[in-house]
Amino acid sequence: MAVAVGAARRRLLHHASPLVWVLAAGALGALAMVLSYIGNPIAGPAVCAGALLVAATIARPEIGIAAWFPMVPMGLLGAQVGPQWLLSSIWALFLFSLTIVRRPVGERIVGDLSSAASDEQRLRHSLPALAPVLLIFVAITLVEALLDVHFSAALKPIRTIVTGTLMFFVITAFVRERAHFVWVLAGIALAAGLVGAVAINDYRTGNTTFGFFGSSGELVERVTAGFGQPNQLGGFLAILVPLTIAGALVVRAGKLLFVLAGGLALAGVYLSFSRGALLALLAIPLVFLGVRRSLLFFPVALAILLTVIPGVLKERFATLTAGGGETATRLNIWNAAEKIWSAHPVLGVGPGGFPQAYTEANIPGKAFLPSTIFQPPPHAHDLFLNLLAEQGLIGLTAFLLLLGLALAGLARARHSTERWIRLTAVALMAMIAVFLVHNLFDVTLIEGTGQYVWALLGVCSALIAIEARRRSLLGASPHEPSRAASPPVAACVGGPKAP
Repeated sequence: MAVAVGAARRRLLHHASPLVWVLAAGALGALAMVLSYIGNPIAGPAVCAGALLVAATIARPEIGIAAWFPMVPMGLLGAQVGPQWLLSSIWALFLFSLTIVRRPVGERIVGDLSSAASDEQRLRHSLPALAPVLLIFVAITLVEALLDVHFSAALKPIRTIVTGTLMFFVITAFVRERAHFVWVLAGIALAAGLVGAVAINDYRTGNTTFGFFGSSGELVERVTAGFGQPNQLGGFLAILVPLTIAGALVVRAGKLLFVLAGGLALAGVYLSFSRGALLALLAIPLVFLGVRRSLLFFPVALAILLTVIPGVLKERFATLTAGGGETATRLNIWNAAEKIWSAHPVLGVGPGGFPQAYTEANIPGKAFLPSTIFQPPPHAHDLFLNLLAEQGLIGLTAFLLLLGLALAGLARARHSTERWIRLTAVALMAMIAVFLVHNLFDVTLIEGTGQYVWALLGVCSALIAIEARRRSLLGASPHEPSRAASPPVAACVGGPKAP
């Protein structure tokens, strides 16, 4: 039955009457003109563009995956109708439906798959790498949300993780070779460049509501670019910077576009003045250089950086003192998170339940009080404390296991004989390092930015699966590093070209 359905679907796609497509195009054009006449003039072109994107995605799913990445910040920037999460969620559901109705394309990795070994066949039909642990974490989140009396607070975390998980499986299903990765990297770079450009424009026009006072008493503005809070903007852009670097190194044509996107993203991080994000950027050269090279070059580079760093940035970090107001409030929130977890050590208070738990907690010296101008914090300003408070030890353990498996798989892919796989693996490891550092001071797993985390873990899983299939086809164990591996980046950049 499955074979018959698949054959019928292929006949429908490849042998449909041209008249059908002409009629469909005519109906679409008529709908666009009607919408433009009775409504917003932009509605017609938007419908046409959406229809073209749908058609391109059906033919090449990697194009639709690349388009999803800019949709998330477009919602935050108010560039779409409806709630900020609506378009990206609907598009993720559409992409996931494609994984059900059609087989992934682009199985070409090395040679002819008809002669593939049984190990390769097993790898192809098994669950994607990281998927079992991710599904466990999703199950934990859903169960804890159902057990929570404040279920409405869990709706945003549930919506975020469900959308991100859909993208995880879409990416692992369709991103299966180098050309697909190029599309994904292009979509990520487009999102990074778009948000960075908006951040620059907001700073230039004074469209800011956050800031800090320097030593001279001058107010230094901090931009948000639609993210609600500068730290969220900084964290979002910081994790994308390593992937723009990977695109500049891997893609043969359009390198300057990736460089431009990376530069705009760095500018956005700087203008957010998020100390956590700025510190997290230091992890990127450490991962790309490797431990030995970092020990040799990083101290010298850091000394040079400290001499040329702008004065306003030095003042921003100078406010990080024991007596500083921001430090005092963060210590207060971290202490509250620890107290909340101590009261609910196994399951926590439920996803999204930290603000309510903070309000109800009997903690002496609590700085944020309900029904005043000092409202409870939306999260614990530390991802790991926030997971402990909201999802308990079981949730934090599952999440850390997920990240650990991702790093272990990428560490194997980092020693691939394929240059583009090595570079992409190092970039993804740098992305996880940036994520970990930034989330010591903030929480990225919230609506708007949280979807990206699960989707990027899908990119990690896809790369791990590609390298595992390559090793299986070449007769090597998919779980053993290549003995012919080259060092991380210096050798990657000058190594053999990808075929």
